[in-house]
Amino acid sequence: MAANSNTIGNGAGKRDSGSVWFIVQAHAWYNGILVRENNVCFRWHEKSFIPEVCEMFRDAMIQEVNMKVREYLFHAYYHQFVTIEADELTDKLKNRIEIHDDDCYAICTAYCAEDGAVCFAVLSVGPSWDYCTKGLEKEDIYGVFTMEEVAECEMRILDYDETIARKGNAFLEKQEGDVEEDVLFLRTDERLDNLRDLVYPDIVYVGVIEGTEIVEYDMILTAIDGPFVKGHLIDKTSQHEEYETVMALPYEYAGGIRLLALFVGDTLSHQEETVLEKIREISSRYGITFSGVSIRS
Repeated sequence: MAANSNTIGNGAGKRDSGSVWFIVQAHAWYNGILVRENNVCFRWHEKSFIPEVCEMFRDAMIQEVNMKVREYLFHAYYHQFVTIEADELTDKLKNRIEIHDDDCYAICTAYCAEDGAVCFAVLSVGPSWDYCTKGLEKEDIYGVFTMEEVAECEMRILDYDETIARKGNAFLEKQEGDVEEDVLFLRTDERLDNLRDLVYPDIVYVGVIEGTEIVEYDMILTAIDGPFVKGHLIDKTSQHEEYETVMALPYEYAGGIRLLALFVGDTLSHQEETVLEKIREISSRYGITFSGVSIRS
């Protein structure tokens, strides 16, 4: 995997580059609207808008919205149910289900494979967005699409459907059973979505202080330790080797959340150990965790 780095200053680096754009998408499980600007996610409720703006967004919500798979934030499709315009990719399913020439759409559920890569398990197929339930009645899945295969495909997030959920959840319950609980939790942390690798969502950007700059490198998430998120560097930095342990804290930058490495290395100095323990002590006293503040009795 190629090394990645960004310098915070003239705008934090994004995995998806491109011009400034807005897109509005309604999700059935949100009591609000998801707005993305340069891959920064905001969720606002109607009371946050003036009436004219509310009406504009309400009209947009009524329309079906399609985006490419790579344009969605991870939490929008992880363990959810989606329809993908897979085109000729459905041909790879022919050994499991009868595929006609027009069966170019697939209902899928997304999960992480053993190596951490995002995959889309195919639950059913069909000829259109609205008619895509062939094979849904059977318990089997019919194949798996990788993120590399579908990243440029159009995708829709589905509203809740009991039949789809029953089959999809039965499959999901058998996946990711060997993954650490902290890592599973971090996969659902929406704050990290703008930092994630497209294919391997457990890999996120973490900022390392180098001189007067914060330079972001790839690290793989491994655990939560009080207010810290822990991981291992994938990149070699100017000061640190690959696979060194990182303890990072979240901070707000340009309307989003970034991670800053406070401690890097498998062996800390006495001074670093003292500071680390002090942070842990204060955090524990006030119930502060990486997820926020917990109410203590």
